[in-house]
This record gives sequence, C-alpha cells and structure tokens, in this order.
Amino acid sequence: TSISTPFCIKLLPISASSKAKKPPLRAASAISTIFAIRSSGESVLKKNALATTYSGAIVRTTHVTGIFTDLGIMFGRVLRGEALDKRKAKLFGLIILGFILGGLAGAWLFAKMSFAALYVPSAICILLALTYRVYSHRNPELNG
Repeated sequence: TSISTPFCIKLLPISASSKAKKPPLRAASAISTIFAIRSSGESVLKKNALATTYSGAIVRTTHVTGIFTDLGIMFGRVLRGEALDKRKAKLFGLIILGFILGGLAGAWLFAKMSFAALYVPSAICILLALTYRVYSHRNPELNG
C-alpha cells in the first residue's frame, strides 16, 4: 500500500453506483451542514461547562471536549481577575498533547499494521495494569 493516499480513503467502499455522476453540492447545503456541525459541537461544550460548573467536577479525562471546557472556564476566571491554577493548566495541556500524539501514532500504526495496530494500546494497558498491581502490593497503604 502507498502512504501517499490517506488510509481512511482506502477504507471507503467504492461501488459501481458511487462512480455515477452526482449533482454538485449546493453552497446553501454546504453552509447549513457546516452550521449544523458547529452548532452541535458548541452545544456539547456548553453542556460540559454547565455540568462542570454545577457539579464541581475536578478533571474529566474521558473526552477531550471536557478538557477544553475546563480550560475555557479557567481562562474565563483569569479574565475575571482570579489566579490561574498553573498545575491544572499544565495537566490539561499534557492530556491534550497525549491525545494528539496518540491519535497521530494510531493513524501511523494503522497505516503500517492495519487492525493489528490495536494490539499496541492493548499491550500498553496490560503492562500498566500489571505495573500498578505490583506497585500496590509493595505499598499496601494505597489500598485504603
């Protein structure tokens, strides 16, 4: 396989019917699609901001939109004159960097290994779990 063609394009099924001439996309349709995508993204961010503000959540690492919401809240507080929590901002930056680097590494591995690339994060998770298991046995005060 060649690297010059993005791997996601190679995965798209192409049938004889898809090669038929299609009408051009109208500008109004494209604009409304972009608006819909942007609006749905903004609604997710607003929901995250409300949930964070009223629940008192400290850090969410399950999705990146939550991290960007937390950063937005932090910078909004800075604009109001409150101090920036540098430790938390650094943590959020590291999480975002890890997400970006993980996505790039995953795309590169998929281009090289196809679906076998999923063995890499699986092996990392197993290794981390075993490492923590040994660490918690050596430090019983961590078990509560």
